[in-house]
Amino acid sequence: MNNISLSDMWRNKRFERVSKTTARRHYNNGESIILLPVKCYSDMFAFETKENYNKVRTFENLVNEFEYYNCNYECGYYAAFYIISGNIRDSRKGVGND
Repeated sequence: MNNISLSDMWRNKRFERVSKTTARRHYNNGESIILLPVKCYSDMFAFETKENYNKVRTFENLVNEFEYYNCNYECGYYAAFYIISGNIRDSRKGVGND
């Protein structure tokens, strides 16, 4: 697994790639996770679960449905998992802080 972190300028959030077991643990605790096809690094293909989404469907069902409908030859055959790791402005020191 590559150590990748993405940032979303519109929502002022930073995302960190995690393993499937870590994503399962966060999902089962009721936290939000983001799924992307492994070769895609844009929000266009992202699926973000809401908090307490684990009451609607299990983690395995969520991953299987996402991979069936969104993963292919061009985007990659499996899902990559991301969690929100903080705000963009908090991680850059001296930028935007008056």
